[in-house]
Amino acid sequence: CQILMAEWISDRAKRQRGVMAYRGAGKSYISYCYCVWRMWKDPDIKILVISATSSRADAFSKTCKQILELSPLLRTLIPPSGSQNQWSNIEWTVQGAKASGSCTVKSVGITSQITGTRADLILADDVSSPKNSMTVDQREKLREQVAEFQDIKKGDETGEGADSEILYLGTPQSYESLYYHLSGQGVNFRIWPARYPYIEAIRSYQGMLCPVIENEVFEAPTLQWEPTDPKRFTHDELSEREVYQGKARFQMQFMLNTELSDADKFPLKLSDLIVYTPSKFSAPRQVSHSLDKKLEIKELK
Repeated sequence: CQILMAEWISDRAKRQRGVMAYRGAGKSYISYCYCVWRMWKDPDIKILVISATSSRADAFSKTCKQILELSPLLRTLIPPSGSQNQWSNIEWTVQGAKASGSCTVKSVGITSQITGTRADLILADDVSSPKNSMTVDQREKLREQVAEFQDIKKGDETGEGADSEILYLGTPQSYESLYYHLSGQGVNFRIWPARYPYIEAIRSYQGMLCPVIENEVFEAPTLQWEPTDPKRFTHDELSEREVYQGKARFQMQFMLNTELSDADKFPLKLSDLIVYTPSKFSAPRQVSHSLDKKLEIKELK
C-alpha cells in the first residue's frame, strides 16, 4: 500500500491530487519524503504546508529537517552555521537556493494568514478535522479557506507552462467532507482502506478506490474484509479497533466509507427537503423526491 501511495503522490502529471487513507497508513510520512526529494531535485522549490492546526504543520517541518540531518546524501541541503539562510522550525531555506522573498518551506495552520505567500507545492495535510468540520457552516468556511490555495499556487513563471501542485492528505469526517467536495471540483483522489471492502460496497467509493485493491478483490473474492496491509494492521488488531470504535466510526476512519456513519448520525438530510407549491384546493396524493441538479432551488439559504 505504501509503495502504491508513493507512486501516486509522486505522479506530477496530476497537478491536483489527494490521498484518503486510514490513520497510521503512512501517507503523511511518504509525503514528507516526497517534499524532501523535490528539494533535493530543485533547491529553489517553494513548499507551503497547511494543516488544521499550526502544531501539526510544524511537525511536518521538523520531520523534514530530521530527514535532512539523518541522511548523508541530503546533508548538503543544510545551510552551514553562520549562513544567512533562515533555519527555524516554521520557515527554513535549504543550501543552494537562489535569493527569494519566500523560504523553501513554510508551515502554517489553516486559519493562519496565508495571503501573499507563493508556492510551487502546497501540501494540505489533514486540513479537515472533527473540530473544524462538525457543522454545515464550519464545512462551508473550510471550503472557502481551501479555495484560497488556488491564489497561492504559482502560475507559469518560465514560459513552459505552470507546474505548481496541490497535494491533499486526509481522512473524511462525513459524507459532506471537504475531500468529496474537492473531488467534485476535479481533484484526483485515491483511497486506501485498511481492509479489502466487500464487493457490494465498492460503489460507495465513487471510483476513488485504489484500482489495485479493487482489481484484487474482484479477482479473488476471498480477500473481502482481509487487511490490505497485514504487516501493519493484522486482522485481530483491526477487529479490536472496530469493537471499541463501533461499526460506524470504524467504517469512516479505517474503511474511508462514510455512508453508514452519515446514515446513523444524520438520518434526516437537507437534501431530502421537498419544496412544492400546490393549488389552494388540491395536492398530489404522492410526492416523489428527485436528485436532479436542475430541480434544485439555488437561492434558498
